[in-house]
Amino acid sequence: MNLPAAFVPGWLSLAATILMLLALGHAWRQAAHGERRRPTSPHLLGGLIVGLSLLWLMRASPIQGSSVQMLGAALALFLLDAPLAVLAMSLVAVLDAAFGGSPWALVPLNAALHGLLPVLLTGMLVTVFVVYRPQWVATFDDARYLRRRVALTDRIDR
Repeated sequence: MNLPAAFVPGWLSLAATILMLLALGHAWRQAAHGERRRPTSPHLLGGLIVGLSLLWLMRASPIQGSSVQMLGAALALFLLDAPLAVLAMSLVAVLDAAFGGSPWALVPLNAALHGLLPVLLTGMLVTVFVVYRPQWVATFDDARYLRRRVALTDRIDR
């Protein structure tokens, strides 16, 4: 986000800080519970955070008008689960400020607008697709793919 900190009113910074503290507390509890059920590779989490931090610092935009922050949040959600994605995107916002990409005063607002909001919107969008158009959200299933592949090679061998 390329807003000067002087243009952000104090009440908005305070509201973003409170929102992010509540969201991070909830995400931390949910992530700890989720990690016991399905552990995530620390290499995946670390690599995602480093990669997105570098893209944020470069202010890369793959398509005119698109935002790497929004695409990164969707990628984080699909690679991790929602609580870890929120935590990862918040850490990316902190690293962006630490390396001079944005002022420290904007970290909560950046984390809310480029981390929390896109993760929530992507999650809601996927939920709507799963309910109303499940054929659009087909996941890759190794067993289904390999079964079809083996059947095809058996017919060719005969």
